[in-house]
Amino acid sequence: MPKIKSTFPYYLKAAAIFVLFLTLLLCCRWGWSLINSTPNAPLVEQGILDLRSWDIQQSHSIPLEGEWEFYPGQLLSYSGYTGPAPGYIMVPGDWGSSLMADNNTPSFGYGTYRLRILVDPQAESDYGFWIQRIQSSSEIEINGKLAAVFGTIAAEAELFRPSTRSYTASYNGGSAGQIELLVRAANYSHPLSGGIVKNIRFGSHEAVEKERSLSIGLQLVTSMILLLHILYAGTLYFFKRNEKALPVFILLLAAVSLSIVSGHDSLLLQWLPLDDNWALKVKALAYLFIPFLMLLLIRQLTELKDRPKAFLILTYGVSLTALMLLLAPPVLMYHGLTAGFFIVLYLVPFLWLFGITASLVMRGYKHSFVLLFTAAAVFSGLIWGWIHISRKDSGIYYPFDLIMALIGFTSFWFKKYFQNAKDNADLYRKLSESDKRKDEFLANTAHELRTPLHGIINLAQSVFNSESRSEQQQLQKNMEQLILTSRRMSFIVNSLLDLSRIRDHRLVLHQRPLSIHTAVAGVADMMQFLMKDKPISLSITVPEGLPFVLADEKRMVQILFNLLRGAVTFTEKGTISITARNTEQHILVEIRFTGQTIAAAELDRMDSVYEIDGEDGAGTGLGLTISRHLVEMHGGIFQISFIPGEGSIFSFTIPAAGSFPDMPVDLNDPDIQDTAYSPVTVQENTGGSSPQNHERLLHERKLNIIAVDDDPVNLKVLGSILPSGQFHVTMAGSGLEALELLTNSPVDWDLLVADVMMPHMTGYELTRRVRERYSHSELPILLLTARDQIEDVYAGFSAGANDYVAKPANAIELQYRVWALATLKRSVHERLRIEAAYLQARIRPEFIISTLNAITALSVTDIEQMRDLSEAFTTYLRISFNTVNSDQWVSLQDELELIRAYLHVENALLPEPIAITWEVEAEIGRSVPPLILQPFVENAVNHGFSGRRGQKLLIRIVDQPVSTLFQVKDNGTGMEEVQIRELLDPSRPSGVAAGLSNTNRRLLQRYGRGLTITSVAGEGTSVSFEIPH
Repeated sequence: MPKIKSTFPYYLKAAAIFVLFLTLLLCCRWGWSLINSTPNAPLVEQGILDLRSWDIQQSHSIPLEGEWEFYPGQLLSYSGYTGPAPGYIMVPGDWGSSLMADNNTPSFGYGTYRLRILVDPQAESDYGFWIQRIQSSSEIEINGKLAAVFGTIAAEAELFRPSTRSYTASYNGGSAGQIELLVRAANYSHPLSGGIVKNIRFGSHEAVEKERSLSIGLQLVTSMILLLHILYAGTLYFFKRNEKALPVFILLLAAVSLSIVSGHDSLLLQWLPLDDNWALKVKALAYLFIPFLMLLLIRQLTELKDRPKAFLILTYGVSLTALMLLLAPPVLMYHGLTAGFFIVLYLVPFLWLFGITASLVMRGYKHSFVLLFTAAAVFSGLIWGWIHISRKDSGIYYPFDLIMALIGFTSFWFKKYFQNAKDNADLYRKLSESDKRKDEFLANTAHELRTPLHGIINLAQSVFNSESRSEQQQLQKNMEQLILTSRRMSFIVNSLLDLSRIRDHRLVLHQRPLSIHTAVAGVADMMQFLMKDKPISLSITVPEGLPFVLADEKRMVQILFNLLRGAVTFTEKGTISITARNTEQHILVEIRFTGQTIAAAELDRMDSVYEIDGEDGAGTGLGLTISRHLVEMHGGIFQISFIPGEGSIFSFTIPAAGSFPDMPVDLNDPDIQDTAYSPVTVQENTGGSSPQNHERLLHERKLNIIAVDDDPVNLKVLGSILPSGQFHVTMAGSGLEALELLTNSPVDWDLLVADVMMPHMTGYELTRRVRERYSHSELPILLLTARDQIEDVYAGFSAGANDYVAKPANAIELQYRVWALATLKRSVHERLRIEAAYLQARIRPEFIISTLNAITALSVTDIEQMRDLSEAFTTYLRISFNTVNSDQWVSLQDELELIRAYLHVENALLPEPIAITWEVEAEIGRSVPPLILQPFVENAVNHGFSGRRGQKLLIRIVDQPVSTLFQVKDNGTGMEEVQIRELLDPSRPSGVAAGLSNTNRRLLQRYGRGLTITSVAGEGTSVSFEIPH
């Protein structure tokens, strides 16, 4: 904007221009009136107009103003009139005071006007009358001849039909020296105005027709100009839909056009079959909307947003008034048009428009002086409109004020268009310079990326060239630095890509109700690996009952991760706290850290789009910039504040999602299948083999899968993806519920699919808890998350996940991943099954040789004992090699029969038999896992006694309220605590006591509880476990 050196001269300049424009327009209008008027025209006195000395043929038409004879309540005719003495009434004007009608409808009634015009007798003289408005039906009779009829006049309202419009009537006077004009009128439609309300003009037929034709022609030309502008603006809007001012301009032109054809000569009634009431509605609506649309247009052209509440009130007022005009009955509508609020709604936008124009001019707004011309034209039109209403004489239509206002608006618009074109050229120049700076930025970025890349290459080369074992520790440090450098470069690249999407408006948010508690817990769990080498304590204070936020889950995690990463970067030691609270319509999240205080200059630097931090920052500035943009895209506010000597605060707000009650889910609903709502996109298989065709993997049973997610919609969608014919999916709403299923359910689970972001226990924590009982191969875990950054993947695999899928996942991809992990589980299951069968079938050669030697020796000394030993040995071999024992379950009776046969053979071989005590107080018909007890008995016999005398063995099976207790106890040599820990170590290699370790692992997986071993050196060992009923 240009600078204003002196306010007072500038005010004078603006005022002078406005006055000049206004004076010029008023003078033009005054000149128009003088050209088309008849000066010194005589007035009607007591029903007589004397024009005997007036040159009617050579002059303009004259208004028939003055005192007319009036006969209220009578419909008289020219012939045979012998009525009472007439009264007199001023014409034009309302006849209400002469009708003595009801107070609520003072102008309802009927009557007859009478006027005698004295003229010089002339041969073949034609006269004309221009009737501008008679309210509401009328008949014109001239010297006893009916000249015109409009509407139906009647003494009763039921027979009355209104027709108020402008028309002409002609009369050939011949040599008559007097013209008697009778006007019979009736009004039962307009309660406040009736009779001859506007002048009737009289003159030669040629003059009257010429003046009326000129008036109608100007109205048609003006309407056509407006229509062409409407078509032009409509064409522009068709090609440029984002120009909001164009539809307003079109509506304004349409309203002005309707005001022209519905007013003055009522051309609309001649074109359309409308009655008087609807014609008046159209006219009133046009006049109501013209000032409002002018105000709205100027606000949009100048992009002003001042007084939004006042403008909203005005909008409501105009809308309600328009609705009232459309729906109100005729009488109520007429009363409303004369009420004060209609006049206020008509004048206030004009006054506001003048105020905006003055404000723009005073502020030096570009091309605002053109608006002064528009304001002057509008002001001139208002003045002359008031003059015509006061004089009750429309005269010949004057279009030039309207045309000047239109020229002013379009000139301002074109000026602004050309200015925008110039600004666009300047912007193109600036963008070219910006593009050059961008190239420099990319060069600097390449340099920043090249530095860590060279570090990766050099460190990798160092690792490659190192051969000495003495350098192992240094190699480990180099590899750690290599990984950290790679992560830093990856973070910078990903941040640049995100920033590019945000700047190009290519990043689309998929917002849905989201638990901020879940998101914070998940990100905090993910951040542990960044803080593992720093003395930093992390605290979270997020109420579980906090309302959900309306956010994109992936971007919300990205915001929290970037801010926490920045807090960790700026904190060498101290505390980081995360808090969240409800602030009515938003949720406020604050991250406070007590490390390095961020200075104000640093805040400004972080606000720069093309700014990359150095070695220490590792892209933190980019992360904060991206977080700020993402928060603002969600409709929130992002702030960074610092407290000198205490630390800094990252804070942001996210709109609350409100209350979302549980509702049934329709999986065919496109909103559910949309990736903005569902984490998994259901897609049809377009070709190739599907995992659904791999029936060979399902020859035993369906795959048992636990799906864990706190969102029931996500669980339903996931269940729909995995077909029930191949999968049996059990839903769990939390990590604790999933652990309970793993502990208490007898199902042999094949796969665990878990969401990362869950309240109370995140997917990472759940994975760590499961890995305490199951190895990667024994129970695969597939994590689903909204993010696929390297930090997320690292956190997932570090926790013990087998696979990691970013949401939204393709249905076919997810099915194949599930099948791959399930195949791994089945393969491991088969290996364990074969291992268990092998352990049972694996018989020591010395045991077989000793048994056969004993049988041979007994065949000479004791045939009966030989027969018993042979039968026990045969039973032992039969059960050991029986394929039924490789199944998942065997009966307890078979397990005990195997143990009895084994102990019978062993006692026959030992120099001193073992004293065996059996305490079986349980149902022996129940099923148990194979080889669940026999390995402990064999281990006690072979390793527990070590040649000691007085060997005792207790085998105890007792039913308890909720489980069955199995115990094998000996009085052998016992074990040290270290030996017990080695035996129960899941990672123990095969070898000595492999059966004991294998059984302990199987018990942990199936029941969540393994072996209990108590031993005292020199006194014996007790091995026990429980199997739930």
